[in-house]
Amino acid sequence: MAVPDVRKAIPDFVLKEIISLGKDISDKYKVDMRTAFTDYLHDAFDRYSWSKTILYKDSPRRIYDFYVHNFLSYGRDDKIVSAKEVRDVFQAAQSNFLIISGSGGMGKSMMMKHFFVDAIRTKKRDEPIGIPIYVELRTLEANQPLLELIYTSVSKFGFCLSQEAFEYALRKGLFLLLLDAFDEIPESQSSKALQKINDFCDKYHKNKFVLSSRPSEGFAAWERFTVLEMQPLSKEQAMSLVRKLEYDEELKERFLQRLDEDLYESHEDFASNPLLLNIMLQTFDNYATIPEKLHEFYAAAFNTLYSTHDSKIKGYKRILHCEGLSSTTFRSILAEFCYRSYAKEQTRFTETDLRDFLELPCQKAKVDVDDYIQDLMSSVCILIQEGLDYSFSHRSFQEYFTAVYFMKKDDAWQKKAAKILLKNNPYSLFFDKMFFMLFDMNKEGFEGNIILPFLEECVKKIEKSDLPPTLALMKLRGVALTYGEIYNGLRTEKKFSITHSFDISYYDFPDFLQFMYAEIPSFGYWKTDSSIRDHFITTYSGKENKIDRDFEIFLSLSDIQNDKRLYDFLTDKSAEPYKHYLALKKLRDDIKARQQEDIDELDELNDDYELDDD
Repeated sequence: MAVPDVRKAIPDFVLKEIISLGKDISDKYKVDMRTAFTDYLHDAFDRYSWSKTILYKDSPRRIYDFYVHNFLSYGRDDKIVSAKEVRDVFQAAQSNFLIISGSGGMGKSMMMKHFFVDAIRTKKRDEPIGIPIYVELRTLEANQPLLELIYTSVSKFGFCLSQEAFEYALRKGLFLLLLDAFDEIPESQSSKALQKINDFCDKYHKNKFVLSSRPSEGFAAWERFTVLEMQPLSKEQAMSLVRKLEYDEELKERFLQRLDEDLYESHEDFASNPLLLNIMLQTFDNYATIPEKLHEFYAAAFNTLYSTHDSKIKGYKRILHCEGLSSTTFRSILAEFCYRSYAKEQTRFTETDLRDFLELPCQKAKVDVDDYIQDLMSSVCILIQEGLDYSFSHRSFQEYFTAVYFMKKDDAWQKKAAKILLKNNPYSLFFDKMFFMLFDMNKEGFEGNIILPFLEECVKKIEKSDLPPTLALMKLRGVALTYGEIYNGLRTEKKFSITHSFDISYYDFPDFLQFMYAEIPSFGYWKTDSSIRDHFITTYSGKENKIDRDFEIFLSLSDIQNDKRLYDFLTDKSAEPYKHYLALKKLRDDIKARQQEDIDELDELNDDYELDDD
């Protein structure tokens, strides 16, 4: 159905939803509700059927002019369902509570807007899907009730009935609630926000819910929700997306030819991600090859965006407001801005916030703040303005330039700053790419300034403990032992493992290290013989003094110490848990040895220089 036809269908769509209320309310009240929701949907549809992107930074475009829907996988067998129609997604998952999980740039927010529009389509209307409400969770304040935020989300688009009337419709299950970007809630508030959402779902369980987020081990805490993973774009989908884009046709055809011949296969991680595919297209004309490493890719993208006029994008003319400002200085200001806002876990800004973050770096560079803000939006498309607020066109830019800022600093600063960031927001190790890119940019510096201080502290605490090393590490990380259905970042499956009780801490850094060093075995998902699993389940399942859920059973450290069978398994020096501890010690020693080799080499060079001088 064409977009204009969808808009025309709104009154009939609302009528069918209101009819589902039956005889519980008067005809007059039904008329009032139909009017209120029709007005709301007309205004909200106009808002959410358009969007700005990294390519269309000057003015919004209709989302279906450039959107290609992903496929979604779900369940233990990784079943696949198309996201083309939201009704099909609910039917496939057989749940009214869904989580759309996808990494940065996969198009989660775009899919949520697509679901909003698709819910209004008149096809397959035998059963109401619900009046869609799009909610930006990043705007949820610490002490704000979720109901208040959702009511604000409809009332700002012309919904004229009272909150009591709205709550009545909620109790009747009239809505499809699209809760976007849970991962953009500050880590300090995420546990409280999770509780608010779970409580809201319990109270208004007759509605349908879709929540979007980056992948998280914490999904296990969403007991009602089924997780669906966004699948990367196939070559055909990637090429379809490029064909839709308004861009120089000759360049686009050359890019499509290369994409079809070899570029998709050689750069699949980029080409299968909608955001990075857009950047690839813009970078393609300036570089004979596309960089393979993520940080080099963003560096090339910035150089392209800063130095190239956008004459290839139809209807757009680029103007630099900070005339004469070198790309090096522009990049330096941007890096400091990104680091400061990243440290505060802030991706959305009022004008006052934005000026506060930029005032000092702009002052040092003798640049007008207003001109710089304009260039961030119109020249390099790092920021977009939505109403009175500003946000990153994609937060991966913030992550990349934060890593750039780190690289400029000395060793002492990096050691201190990294520890502060990891203690304040340890989720950043797994939910964004900043530390991954920093590792790639300077492995030696990362090992010396971030990994080694952690390993020194961790091993020291373990060696001073009265507990065996494996249990000391478990105590340090604040974990418990569990057997059950555990979400491992990709899918839910039965594992015998440790769990973080849904909280991640600074001492979970080893989980990050196993992505970087093949020699670090997992401390989370252990292979073990069936006798241990049988003992665990037989002994503890259903005990009143244990936390017993449908999908998992937890044991605390004291439980393990009182269970000889489990204690022997965890402390056996040939078992996987102990091997993990030994691998951490070996990595510490290897890094120190490499550092000593560098010092010895420098001493040799110095001795040679002094000898020649004599």
